[in-house]
Amino acid sequence: MRLTRCFCHSVLLAVFGFLVSVSAWAQDSSAVGQRYVTVQKAAEGVDLRIMASGSGEPVNVSIVECEGCRPTTFLPARNMEVYLGDEAVSVSSALSKNGEPGVVFFDPETRLAEKVRFYGQ
Repeated sequence: MRLTRCFCHSVLLAVFGFLVSVSAWAQDSSAVGQRYVTVQKAAEGVDLRIMASGSGEPVNVSIVECEGCRPTTFLPARNMEVYLGDEAVSVSSALSKNGEPGVVFFDPETRLAEKVRFYGQ
């Protein structure tokens, strides 16, 4: 009886040890392949402007973040989105809002403007 109890105890310890090592391995293996990336940063300001070519394509985006501050300028991403409030609009429709407050969402690595949002309607 004593031999059986020791054997069972040893088996339970071995199974527990195996489960702990498998659990640790699973946690480590999932963390190895993870990469954390900041997708966008934002610049909010009092004077947002989009410059467009004659064909209506955006050429650059500038924003003055505070009264008396120098403008920060961004090149537009290939598929830059433009919004008036919550409504998506074309670049040419947004040009009438130039000089109003808004925000530019940009990629921190490329510094390309991905989304431009003028506040209000």
